[in-house]
Amino acid sequence: MSARLRGIARGTEAVVEAGKYRNAAGQDVSIERAVTAALSGTRLYGPDPVPVAALDTDRTPHIEVTGESSLAAARRMTGEASGRVAVLNYASARNPGGGYLNGAQAQEE
Repeated sequence: MSARLRGIARGTEAVVEAGKYRNAAGQDVSIERAVTAALSGTRLYGPDPVPVAALDTDRTPHIEVTGESSLAAARRMTGEASGRVAVLNYASARNPGGGYLNGAQAQEE
């Protein structure tokens, strides 16, 4: 595992916890609203079955695999599509956050 990436992960966690960071010009930049919005839009699904929406048979899903980050793909697809966009993000049930905090570089991190 990369010590450099481990340090970046710890720094990122500290910024999120504080709700702000200091930029190169020495100014505090607040991310509190963005963090609050991200948290309010987050859903936690436990081990119980989750509700499944009725199947929409009028549309055919479009599936693609690209060489870009999940965030970049979601932004691109949102700009290209008029409907809803879903992005599959690999997560670990046994190790929340995957190996991110330890500097891992696997797909889910």
